[in-house]
Amino acid sequence: MTTIGLYHKEMLRHAAEAHGAGRIEGADASVTLDNPLCGDRVTIDVVMENGRIAKLGHVLHACVLCQASASILGERAIGQDADEIR
Repeated sequence: MTTIGLYHKEMLRHAAEAHGAGRIEGADASVTLDNPLCGDRVTIDVVMENGRIAKLGHVLHACVLCQASASILGERAIGQDADEIR
């Protein structure tokens, strides 16, 4: 794997793609979490249909690792139910 500074190129690609970036008006559920150790703040909105995630949005003030993780979640969460997403 190619690295750029501290980060693998693949991680930087996921962070840049930012799948699901942005808030969702009228979301069925929203949560904001703060990490007191590093200062990251993540807000996630979800819209559910028939017990499955139909839309997922996120807003971040976070490091590259957290940005990449949120992008992967935004890409893969659609269609998952609560048990599958855990």
